[in-house]
Amino acid sequence: MSQVAKLNSEIEGINQTLTRIDGEIISKSVEYHTGLPVLGILPDLDIHMPERHLGLTTIEETVDFEKKLNLLGDYAEKYLDLDKLLKIARHAPKLSLPTVDMKIGAHEKQNQEALVGIIRDPAFQFYYPENLEALVREGARIIEFNSLQDKEIKPVDILYIAGGFPEVFAEKISRNRRFCESIRHYADHGMPIYGECGAVIFLGNSLDYQGNKYPMCRVFPLDFEFSKKPAGHGYSDVKVDQANPFFPEGLSLKGHEFHYSKVKILDSISNKTAFRVQKGVGLDGKRDGIFAKNVFATYTHIHAIGTPEWAKCLISRARMIRFAKKYKNLIG
Repeated sequence: MSQVAKLNSEIEGINQTLTRIDGEIISKSVEYHTGLPVLGILPDLDIHMPERHLGLTTIEETVDFEKKLNLLGDYAEKYLDLDKLLKIARHAPKLSLPTVDMKIGAHEKQNQEALVGIIRDPAFQFYYPENLEALVREGARIIEFNSLQDKEIKPVDILYIAGGFPEVFAEKISRNRRFCESIRHYADHGMPIYGECGAVIFLGNSLDYQGNKYPMCRVFPLDFEFSKKPAGHGYSDVKVDQANPFFPEGLSLKGHEFHYSKVKILDSISNKTAFRVQKGVGLDGKRDGIFAKNVFATYTHIHAIGTPEWAKCLISRARMIRFAKKYKNLIG
């Protein structure tokens, strides 16, 4: 071994020893001051997890995700005391969480199935599993659409569009004009649509992103632009103070918002919005929940367990509109 190689090896050994000593000192300090056991120390990981403005790049866009996941598992097995971790977990006290009745009521079973369309693709995928489960408990059957590939949506009782990254896929969305036009067509003809966060942009006129302007569905007369810093980020608290297609007046809703988009030019919209923002930003710092006919869109993400009225309101509206259309056809 050359003198240089020998020296490098000695330096590497010293660095490892210092790292171990630093880790022991930090571990003892944490345990002393918190009373919590340290179950391991992970070294610097040579794993690049790509991020973007909302803090994450989704699984669908990460080609080697399984490889990285397996590598993280190898690191955990090597550097963490997993047996002790499992023992602590098994003896941990139960958390007090809201209980949810998972059974579907008899009235939902008796020919009351509601067809709920969702757009699930790389552009729209921020669906809480509990929200979809809550809709199913209310009698929904979920039908999925892809805004990047499908030519149009099929008739459903209600369309639910969650948040996502419409800005990243704005070019593909705007090129699929037939799909966007089908949504505007059904909106014009009274089909209920509920959208949150990224769906607000999608249902608007256009989006300015990285120097380009992309047409969207043109359901709402709103044009959006992107900022380098979050336009809204954190927990939100809104109160329904105006009649709208989905929520009863007086209802308080708690959720969260995280968006870099904002409305470019916003004239007075108080008579077209249902939410008074008590905490958060919404559309303009004061209002959120824009609506027209049976279409409703809000920057506020709502979780079904925290707001059990949410799923009931969506399915009730879907059934009401379906019954109204059926009755109209029967009488003329």
